[in-house]
Amino acid sequence: MRAVHFTIPMLLGCLLPAISHAEPTLSYYEASISSEGHERHGYANLDWSDPDNVHGDLCLMSGDKGAQPIKLPLRGTNRKTGELALTIPPIAGITFPPQPFVLTRIGDFPLFELANKKVIRWVDYDSLGSDSKIFEVDLIRIPSELGAVHYYSSGSDDMSYGIMSEDGPTYRYDLSNYDSLTKEEVLALETQRFPYISDGGYERGVVLAVLTPDRLDELRSFLAEDGGGADFEKPSFDACGAPYVRVEISVPPLLEFYYARKIQLTGLVATAYPNALGAGPAFDSLSISDKKLADLFNASDIDAKEKDQQLWAMIAGNVRAFVQERRPEFQASGTIARLQRGGGQLFAYRMQIVGPSLSECSRNRWEKLLLQVIPQGVMRGEVDLLFQFQDGFFAPGSLDQRPDDARIQENRIPDGSLERLQELLGGFLVARGFKQSDDGTPTSSDVACKL
Repeated sequence: MRAVHFTIPMLLGCLLPAISHAEPTLSYYEASISSEGHERHGYANLDWSDPDNVHGDLCLMSGDKGAQPIKLPLRGTNRKTGELALTIPPIAGITFPPQPFVLTRIGDFPLFELANKKVIRWVDYDSLGSDSKIFEVDLIRIPSELGAVHYYSSGSDDMSYGIMSEDGPTYRYDLSNYDSLTKEEVLALETQRFPYISDGGYERGVVLAVLTPDRLDELRSFLAEDGGGADFEKPSFDACGAPYVRVEISVPPLLEFYYARKIQLTGLVATAYPNALGAGPAFDSLSISDKKLADLFNASDIDAKEKDQQLWAMIAGNVRAFVQERRPEFQASGTIARLQRGGGQLFAYRMQIVGPSLSECSRNRWEKLLLQVIPQGVMRGEVDLLFQFQDGFFAPGSLDQRPDDARIQENRIPDGSLERLQELLGGFLVARGFKQSDDGTPTSSDVACKL
C-alpha cells in the first residue's frame, strides 16, 4: 500500500457546497500514517457521541524495518464542524510534528482505491521543517454497507481487461474465459501478451480484494488449497471492528487475472482485481532470447511447477555469475537463497544474497541483499524480466567469519547504493546477451571489485 497525497481535493472540499457529512456515533476507518518515507497502515474506530471526547482505537498492521502490529488509543475533540483535533501515542519509526493533529474533512474520496465508492476522508498533512520531510495522517470512513463495488476505473465491473498491441489496447478479454482453462493453459496464454488496465500497468504478483473480516479465514483456506503459494496478511486486532477490509493478496506473477477470477467466484469477496499503477518508472526491465525456455512456457501441457523451476535455474545462474564476477570470494563464504511464501509461490523470485559486500568494494564488510525478479512475459522467443534490489543491510566483519543476522540488520544500505548495484547488474546481464527493455542504459559491463 502507498500513501497518496492530494492537495487539490482538499481545496475542492473547502470550496464545494456543504452536504451532510455527519459521522455516525461509532465510525470505522481505513487508516494510514506516513513520515519521512516510512508508512504504517491499518484500521481505526472512533466514538463521536461527545464532541469534547472523541475516542477510539488505531490498529496498525506490520510495517517496514520489522515493525510489529500495534493497537493504540486515540483521543480528540470535534468542537468545530469539519475539524478533528486528534492525539496519537508515539509509534516507533514515525516522526511526529507537534500534537494534536488537526484533521480536515473532505468528501468524495475513493475507499480502498475502489473506482465507484467515494466516502468521507479526514486528513492532516504537515511539513516536518523541510520540503522532503512530510507527515500525513489519513482516516477514510468505511460504511456499514458497500453495495456493488469494483476496481476497474473505465468500465462497470472487474470482469475484463484490455489486450495490448503496438497501437494500444485493441479489444477486451473477459475473465470468464478462464473458467474452462487450467492454470498451465492460462500461463501459456498470458506469457504471450500484455493485459492492459492503465497506462502505468499493474502491480505484478498482487491482487486486491475487499471483503468482510469474518470471511478472511475462508479466503486463506481457499488459497492454501489451491497450492500456488498465494497468501495475504490478515488485518491486526480484528481491524478495529471495521465492517469491511482490503487485503493485498500475493499471487504468482503472470497469473494475477486468473487468481482475481478464481477469488471472485468463491463468493467470499465484494470484489477482487489486480492493482492498477500510475504511469512512471518502475523496475529495470531486461529480456533474453531463449527459445527453449519460451517454448516451455508456451506449452499448455507442461506443469507450472516445472516451468517455475526452469526459469528459476536461468535467473539464479545469471545472478550467481554476476556475484562471482564482482566478488570471487563470495563462492567460499556467501549464500544465495530463494525466499518463498507458504507452500512455494510460483514465478515470484525473491532472492536473499548474503556474503562479501557487493554494493561497495570493501575487504571487511558483509551484506544481506534482497533481489526481486519478476517475469513480465514470454513472446517471440524472448523472456522479459523485471529486476529490483528491494532492500539491503550490512555489518563490518572479516570474510572468514559471518556476523550474526542481528548485527547485519542494524545497518541499512542507502537506496542510492542499491540503485548503482542494480545498474551494475544490468550492465553485466547485457554483456551476457540480455537486452535493455526500457530507456535505461547500463553503466558498464566491468563489475569486478578492485581491492
